[in-house]
Amino acid sequence: MGLLVLIELVSGIVQGMMGTLTPAIGAHFQVSASALTWANTVFFVSAAIWVPLLSRLGDIHGHRKLLRVALSLFAVGAIVIAAAPNFSVLLVGRVLEAGLLALLPLDMALVRDRVEAGRARAGIGLLIGVLTGGVSLGLVLGSVLSSALGSLTAVLWVPAVATVLCLVVPFFLIPESVRRAQARIDWTGTAGLCLFLVTLLLGVGEGPSWGWGSALTIGMLVLSAVLLIGFVVVERGTAEPAVDVRRLGRPRMLVLFLAAWLVGGASFGSQTALATFLSAQPDRFGYGLGIGTTSLGWFMLPMGLAAVVGASVVNRAGTVVGHRASLCVSLAVMGLGFGGMAMWHASRGEFMALSIVMGFGNGAAIAALPAAILERSTETESGINAGLYNTLRTVGGSVTGAIFGAVLSSLLIPHTSVPRAAAYTTVLWLAAAACGLAALLTLAARRVTTAAADQPATAAPESLTTA
Repeated sequence: MGLLVLIELVSGIVQGMMGTLTPAIGAHFQVSASALTWANTVFFVSAAIWVPLLSRLGDIHGHRKLLRVALSLFAVGAIVIAAAPNFSVLLVGRVLEAGLLALLPLDMALVRDRVEAGRARAGIGLLIGVLTGGVSLGLVLGSVLSSALGSLTAVLWVPAVATVLCLVVPFFLIPESVRRAQARIDWTGTAGLCLFLVTLLLGVGEGPSWGWGSALTIGMLVLSAVLLIGFVVVERGTAEPAVDVRRLGRPRMLVLFLAAWLVGGASFGSQTALATFLSAQPDRFGYGLGIGTTSLGWFMLPMGLAAVVGASVVNRAGTVVGHRASLCVSLAVMGLGFGGMAMWHASRGEFMALSIVMGFGNGAAIAALPAAILERSTETESGINAGLYNTLRTVGGSVTGAIFGAVLSSLLIPHTSVPRAAAYTTVLWLAAAACGLAALLTLAARRVTTAAADQPATAAPESLTTA
């Protein structure tokens, strides 16, 4: 567990650092703000391919083997980014670096396979808590290293070296998962899923720059809908599907995946709006807290630490009040934090206090959700279901981020391109509503203690081999 925690900590730190360093990357390579968005767009589009593919391959060939592949992609991508002579090469590095988002589902599948059932839920919560805390630490570390080293290239080599050192863990220090899915990769379904995610993310992510009414944006969104329908039809008729849509379509699984989408939308989608609000100068715009770039990471650090605490205690709380109840409470606390920030944001003290409440609920929720999903999965579906959970959170954040961006660009101070204060409060209320809806969905899910309880009586067990 300690070694897997190390991997997730490095992954979180690198994700946080890239968020802090994005403006510096634009200035270093002299690219426009609109072009700079491709650094994140290609990352999430690539992750939409890497995560489900590597997760399913892990179910078939062993999660440690695919953890090696994902971490190698991450390391090579970080090296390419650090050595990039121009922005185009950096984008290639971001494509490879996106393999890091497959680390969490593979780590969770290893925990599910190798750790005794009573401790697996706590282990998963620990991994997610450390990852969340690592992101906040990365925000601070990016600012500190930028000030200390004074060179973007020197700063970018720090995560590259750290990632290379982490390669020792999956190659030499952790055991392989025991069970295997006796199946073949459904390449048609995998390709269909990847194409759907790519077209959806491109349509939503580039909608603001292409224009929501443009033929390209509408065409991309329509194509993504057609691909989704085709994917579901094909998978329902496939003996060994990439994603068992029949299983995922059952209410007790579906509500959890919908909740994951909503939680990802609220947490990821609101990040840019929160950072913009915190940095806005109140004497110029009448709102904001005037926090500079260097101080922003420090201001957000308590929120990240609260998420670590929430992820660490949710399993213990679940053993007392029930895991479904603890998940619902976590989502409600997260929503209360967002709603509180929407109402009270005049001072740094009250905003930080409410962000800590939100962070605690967020950490607890994102630790409890995947544990609940894995408990409803067969042992040979752990990787793909964990990967699907992670993908849904990412896609939910991308879609909601675009929606929140549309809100910010539509509610403007007259005769300017600057959002009004009402735009930010609207975003926060929408995030709170997403958390509330996710809580209601989890209330609808009947508690299941084993994955077998979710199997139909006539289902034939999937054959297993022991490694």
